[in-house]
Amino acid sequence: MRLIILALLLALAFGTAQASPLQGSDGTAKVTLFGSIRTPLEESASQEILKVDIGLMGTENATYKLMDANNSVYEPGLYKILSSGRQLVYFLIPKDDLFKLITATPQGGKSININWWARPKASN
Repeated sequence: MRLIILALLLALAFGTAQASPLQGSDGTAKVTLFGSIRTPLEESASQEILKVDIGLMGTENATYKLMDANNSVYEPGLYKILSSGRQLVYFLIPKDDLFKLITATPQGGKSININWWARPKASN
């Protein structure tokens, strides 16, 4: 009986611990960060690729910038369309660098700043 109660409590705890994506809006366009993953770069021990899964609603296109803890700014090197309104954005970054802000500027809109440090942390 105790095991059943413990299992139910754990199931309830895991259900409420789900993270939600970060998002921001300028009033007309909405940007959602669904997740990211770091990929080692075989040619360089000091750099890696950061893939950011981004949703974009209310506009066709946007530009992105990533700011690290030292206020260095990185621009994407590649975009890959996943589906309508969703894309992977690739950044070439220093290995193990910490990021604090991603800025999305929708076409014809205002810049949308999303605090990267507020996102749920995960390990590879």
